[in-house]
Amino acid sequence: MKAFTWFMAFPLLVALSACGGEVEEKRSESDDEPVIWRSPVKVAEGDAERGPWRMNESEFHYVDDPAVAAGRDGETLIAWVDNRAQTIFLQRFDAEGDAILAEPVAVSDSPDVFSWLPRMATPDGGDTILVAWEEILFTGGSHGGEILVARSEDGGESFAEPVNLSWTTGGAGKGRQSSERWDNGSLDLVVEGDRVWVAWTEYEGDLRLARSMDGGRRFRDAIHISGSGDQPTRGPALALLDDGRVVLAWTYGEKEDANVQLAVSSDDGESFELLGPALQRAGYADAPRLAVDSQGTLHLVFAEGEQNPGQAAGLVYARAGDDLSFSEGRTILEPTGAGQAYAGFPQLLTHESNLIVTWEILDWQSRLSLGLGLMHSGDSGDSFSRPLLVAGTGTPDGGFGGGLQGLLMRKADMGPDGRLVIGHSHFIPDTRSEVLLLRGRVE
Repeated sequence: MKAFTWFMAFPLLVALSACGGEVEEKRSESDDEPVIWRSPVKVAEGDAERGPWRMNESEFHYVDDPAVAAGRDGETLIAWVDNRAQTIFLQRFDAEGDAILAEPVAVSDSPDVFSWLPRMATPDGGDTILVAWEEILFTGGSHGGEILVARSEDGGESFAEPVNLSWTTGGAGKGRQSSERWDNGSLDLVVEGDRVWVAWTEYEGDLRLARSMDGGRRFRDAIHISGSGDQPTRGPALALLDDGRVVLAWTYGEKEDANVQLAVSSDDGESFELLGPALQRAGYADAPRLAVDSQGTLHLVFAEGEQNPGQAAGLVYARAGDDLSFSEGRTILEPTGAGQAYAGFPQLLTHESNLIVTWEILDWQSRLSLGLGLMHSGDSGDSFSRPLLVAGTGTPDGGFGGGLQGLLMRKADMGPDGRLVIGHSHFIPDTRSEVLLLRGRVE
């Protein structure tokens, strides 16, 4: 396949089978592979049927949209969507990859309405769990979408009734690139103790943020940060600095030279100061991700293409000083040529001096994911390893990597012990869909 030429130039990982195997740990044939992977865990499996769009009557029969969080004692929490059941489910796995909950627990409470693309956080490592997602409620306006949050205080055994944060007709959770193209899942969640922040964008253009000071039980009214009908926002990313400031990044659609924008709050999110572009660059910046390392340094990665919607994109990395001014960004993955697979929708993770960047390897024609790429830095971003394919994410049997409703996800996390956990989905048309949990550790 022509699209694979993007990464065939690099020595690749030997991908583990999607169903796992007898080998408990496996490293690449490459001597410089930075991650040792354990056998994938199959979390969920379903059909692979996607009929025409008929709002909440659509026959979407597949599993997709994983979100993960690294818990304590080697545990991993993973949430995903079962579109046939129109429900977000959650399961916990122990350090050996065995399920902890007797059955997956329903997080969303609306089996007649699609619930998509969750975000998850656990401030205490597993007892308290917050999940935010996009609910396809049609309450007027051109696009259905609300942002809901649910809280568990018993390790996911049960969830309180979801809270609607948005109450809008603007189509919350949509990240618009043009009138004909947008990504669902345009939201983010960050939690510290009882402080909770949720940011999202709307199809109609606005970027909004809601906050809770009591652990997500009640939320203040959402505030408008940026965006309009003529300048739609997309891809919000949140980070919490060591001094308590909240940083918010995003980009714009319908703008071929959009840069990553920054705003910062020093009052727990009651108000934000707009800082302008993080970097001034000529390309189209998309899907920014922020991470704060153990030294308190703020890191940024985003996809950059020559034009909206960013095909032929590569990846740009930068880090900020104490004043939140970023060093000159540098391209850590070069853009590709026409007809070749390209990079998009990165994830950024930190642990001590380690940075992990993953991204979707996107087919030029279909814009579907062919797998996940990965690069590692062991020196806080001074240098990065060569790009490699994440074990277990290669597309089996002519399928692709899920993300049918959008690839703006939070599907990777690193624990305080340096564990790397990734949720990944596969869609093999008319055959099967599956959600996998991938677990590794940095060498």
